[in-house]
Amino acid sequence: MLGSLFRYGAAGLTAFQSGCLEPHHGQCVIYLGGLTDGLLACPYVDQLSEACGDQQLSMVQPVLSSSYSGFGCCQIAVHFLARAPSALRRTIRGAVLQAPVSDRESNAADTPSGPQWASHGLSSQEEHDTLLREAQGLVASGRGETLLATKYYGVVPITAARYSSLNARGDKMPQCHVDPPSS
Repeated sequence: MLGSLFRYGAAGLTAFQSGCLEPHHGQCVIYLGGLTDGLLACPYVDQLSEACGDQQLSMVQPVLSSSYSGFGCCQIAVHFLARAPSALRRTIRGAVLQAPVSDRESNAADTPSGPQWASHGLSSQEEHDTLLREAQGLVASGRGETLLATKYYGVVPITAARYSSLNARGDKMPQCHVDPPSS
C-alpha cells in the first residue's frame, strides 16, 4: 500500500493517508482500529484503501493517543461520535463499527486459552474483583484519572475510570455496552 505519512494535532501524532491522495471535495474515509490497534489493524485494510482509491476517496488511518497500549487512558472513537459538537458531527456521513464494540462484554468472555482475567495479567478472579473495587472507589471519590498500580495485560498503564469502564456492569462511561436497565 502506497501513501503518505504525516503529523497532525498539537501532540504531533501521526496518520497514514492512502487511496486517492487528492480526493475530490476533500472527502475521505477514516479507518480506526479497535482496542490496542494502530496502523493496518485488520487484514482487509489494503483492500479498503484500494476500494477508496477506486471511488476517488482518500483513506486516513490516524494513530490516536488511545492506539496500541494507550487505550488504558483513553476511549476516543465512540466518545467522539456521541459527544463532539453537533456542527462537527454533521460533517460525518457515517461510521462502521466492526468487531465487538463493547469492551466490557468482550473482556467478560472467556477465550479458548482460558478466562479473560488471566490474559489481562491477573492471577485470579478474586484479584480482578479486588482491582475493580479499587478502581470503582477511586472513581467514586473523584480520582478516576489515577493510574492503577496493576498494569492491564501486564504492560498497559490504565486509569481507574478506564478499568471500571472496561469491566463494570452499568458503568456510566462506556458508550456501547448493552447491559439491561436495572430494575
